[in-house]
Amino acid sequence: SMEGIFQELGELALASRLKRLSASLMSEVKDVYRQFDFDFDPRWFLPMQVIHRNGDISILEMSQIVGLSHAAINKISKEMESAGIIVSRTQSSDKRKRFVSLTEKGLDLFRNLQVFWNAIDLEVKDLLKSVAGGFMTSIDQIEYRLQKEDLSKKIVTRYKRSLVDLVEVVEYTDDLSQVFYDINHSWLSEYFELEEMDYKILRHPKEEILDMGGFIYFAKLNNKIVGTVSLIPNNETEFELIKMGVVKEARGKQVGRKLLDVVMDRARSEGAKSVYLETHSVLKAALQLYLDYGFTYTESANINHEYSRDTFAMVYSID
Repeated sequence: SMEGIFQELGELALASRLKRLSASLMSEVKDVYRQFDFDFDPRWFLPMQVIHRNGDISILEMSQIVGLSHAAINKISKEMESAGIIVSRTQSSDKRKRFVSLTEKGLDLFRNLQVFWNAIDLEVKDLLKSVAGGFMTSIDQIEYRLQKEDLSKKIVTRYKRSLVDLVEVVEYTDDLSQVFYDINHSWLSEYFELEEMDYKILRHPKEEILDMGGFIYFAKLNNKIVGTVSLIPNNETEFELIKMGVVKEARGKQVGRKLLDVVMDRARSEGAKSVYLETHSVLKAALQLYLDYGFTYTESANINHEYSRDTFAMVYSID
C-alpha cells in the first residue's frame, strides 16, 4: 500500500511525502474557495501576497522571493491576469522584463480573503498544535488527522463564525421604514405574488409589529443595511419570526445567521420558550439555515395571518 511504502522508505521518501501532504492541504483549501465562490486558486496565494507587499514587482524578482522558477511564476501570473486580479506591463527600456501589480478587483479580493485566510491560519495552527514528537512522527500525525478530520469543513465553520462577527445589528427606527419595505418587497417578489397581508406589514411595520409587542432588526455590513427580520409575540411563551430577508449581494455572508442569533437572544430575554415560523419549500437557502440552526418541523398554526401561498411551519425550542 501507499502508506506501507512511505513507512518502509522513511526519510528517503520525505520530499514525495511532503508533496502529497501539500497536495492534500491544497485540495482541502481549494474546496473551500469554491464553496464561497472565490475565483481564486491556492497556487496564487504566495504571488498575491508578494505583489500586495511590493506593489509593482517584476516577474524575475517575484520568482526569487517565492522560490519558484521564472517559468512557473510566469504561468501563474498569466492565470491571475486572465482572472483580472493583476495587470502586467513591460518597460520601454527592456521589453523582456515584465512587471505586475494588483488591479482594483485584485485588491478587493485580497481584502475579502483576509477573514478567510485568518480562518485557515487558525485551523492549521490548531492542527499543528495537536501533534507531538519528532518531525517524521509529526507528519504521521498530521496525515492521520487530515484523513480523520475534514479540515475544509472546519475551515468553513470557522470562516462562517468570523463572517457572523462582521455583521452589525441595529433595531428599527422610523427612518428605516423604507429600507424595511424595500428589502422585504425585493425578496418576496422574487419568489411570490405579494398579498394584502404582506403589504399591510410592509407599509405599517410600527403598527403591525412594534405596537403588537414585537421587534424589528436590521443587519449592517460595511455600514450598509443588508438584511432585516421581525419578531412578534404569539402568546406569553412563543414568538413568531416573520419577514426575514437579505439583499442578494449579501447572501452567503452569514447575515441570516447573525439575525437569528439576535432574535433568539431577544426571545430568550422576553421569557419565550419557543420561536415559530412559517416558510415555503421554494426558499431553499432559508430552509437550510433554519435546519442548521436547530428548527424542527411542526404543525402549521397560521396563528397571526392567512396567506394563500402554501407554507409549512417550523419551531425552535429555547433552552
